[in-house]
Amino acid sequence: MEVESTITGRYRNVGQFKGFLFISAVLIIMGALFYTQYLVEQLRSEARRSLSMNIEHYKYLLDNATPDLAFEEIKRIEIPLILTDADNNPKFWRNVGISLGDTTIEARRKLQNLIVSMDKVSRPIALEYTQGFSDYLHFGDSMLITQLRWLPVIEISVVGLFILIGYLGFKNIKTNEQRSVWVGMARETAHQLGTPISSLLGWMELLKTEESAEMLIPEMESDIARLEKITARFSQIGSEVKLNRQRIIPIIQESMEYFRRRIPQTKRKVQLVERYECDPWLMVNAYLLEWVIENLVRNGLDAIKGDTGIITVSLSEKDNFIAVDVTDTGHGIEKINYRNIFRPGYTSKKRGWGVGLSLAKRIIADYHQGKIFVKESHPGQGTTIRILLPKQ
Repeated sequence: MEVESTITGRYRNVGQFKGFLFISAVLIIMGALFYTQYLVEQLRSEARRSLSMNIEHYKYLLDNATPDLAFEEIKRIEIPLILTDADNNPKFWRNVGISLGDTTIEARRKLQNLIVSMDKVSRPIALEYTQGFSDYLHFGDSMLITQLRWLPVIEISVVGLFILIGYLGFKNIKTNEQRSVWVGMARETAHQLGTPISSLLGWMELLKTEESAEMLIPEMESDIARLEKITARFSQIGSEVKLNRQRIIPIIQESMEYFRRRIPQTKRKVQLVERYECDPWLMVNAYLLEWVIENLVRNGLDAIKGDTGIITVSLSEKDNFIAVDVTDTGHGIEKINYRNIFRPGYTSKKRGWGVGLSLAKRIIADYHQGKIFVKESHPGQGTTIRILLPKQ
């Protein structure tokens, strides 16, 4: 079916997008790791050059019989180091977490282990003296290099944690929104179908009393036509919508006429006013646009407290758009909620389900490439919601 193929295509696109994001994340992580490793190697090379200069000075002092000054020179080196003789016996060490005066077997074992690990990172430097003996200087990474090596791991862990928290939070919000949409759609369907079905049941009861069928048939045909219209509306949600070039004034008039027939049954005296400054032909879907108008008018009726009020639908030209304004004299909307009212599940009604305006936004923005927004609203005075439809 067309709807199934459309939905399958969307899920395929979502899967491809997720795959793209995953590959991008892997490339970014690999890039960060390689660049950090490059910086570490550069710092190691620089440390080795600096250390070699200090060693040359150290050897010079030893060759000139000034061992005390030589040891003072080597003590100024701030990186972890161990000085051993030709047999790999430690003679001096610094910045390795072991006291220089500690000669215990455990300390010697730790020093030997450190020598092995240091030699895996950087090859030892041979110190050959004029007296004919030699030492070896084993050294490790400085604190800066050690921290830099762990930096990408820490960054990736922190970012990954935030992404995980954000993903779980977003997934929870999305699940709640989807649940609200499904519940809202089900209730909206029941609400839409309820009125014509109730009418048809009433007409059937009248038929049972053998009253004139000629009077009832037009009303029953009207209710059946309403059911067909509702079916057409819901069948187009989620499928490719076809637009036709047509006048939109009759669409608005039909929506307003629907409420004019219903309002007297509620014993309310709400006026429905229409104002047309133009009579445009636009590419629209009549079923869905009429649904949007009905949703906005119904919200306006719900916003009006008491039995009296005015709802005005006006049509005008605004640059490259045709503007449809629906104005009510209801309780108004706080500015902070101008955008929230179009979110699925958001409602200010005690028995609302928050799906009408979200559907209206989808119909106008996605299917008609237009805009829908709160033009203005004043607490206790009313609200104007504007629809902008592009001229064709």
